[in-house]
Amino acid sequence: MNSDFEFNSTPCAEYEALLEDTLHGDLTGADAARVADHVRTCVGCREAFDAAALSVRVFRAAGSPVERTPQPGPAFARIVMARIREQGARAEESIWVALLAFAGRLAMVATLTLVALLGYSAMWRAPQTTASPVMSAADSQGLFGGPAAPTSRDEVLMMVADTSHGKQ
Repeated sequence: MNSDFEFNSTPCAEYEALLEDTLHGDLTGADAARVADHVRTCVGCREAFDAAALSVRVFRAAGSPVERTPQPGPAFARIVMARIREQGARAEESIWVALLAFAGRLAMVATLTLVALLGYSAMWRAPQTTASPVMSAADSQGLFGGPAAPTSRDEVLMMVADTSHGKQ
């Protein structure tokens, strides 16, 4: 065994809890014999048992009583769980209260922005004109350098039916 109490292997989970009971003399008969046999054959449990036994001897040599900690009453688990649920409910409530306050402010900002945009749209609307500028055939020839674009349906049909296909 190392002097630092570092275990080379871990104790078995099923025997680890019984090691302390064996040290305090709480196990008797067949259970104590079973644990003693296992400690002789299992390296991890033997190291854990030796370390626990050494710590008990050190406490006794120092004059400190080595007593088992009394077990809490049957209501202990129920009281602890009730307090945990109470704290959890408080945490949830505080989160929801903050989230609702943020959502309310966000809704108010969105409403004010919508009202401002609608007001701007109604007050500053540019006058709409129905007449749009039309380019004449002469103007379009100057822009594109080729033959003038058709200005009516008839000219489009004539252009499609033309056999020279724009060759002049």
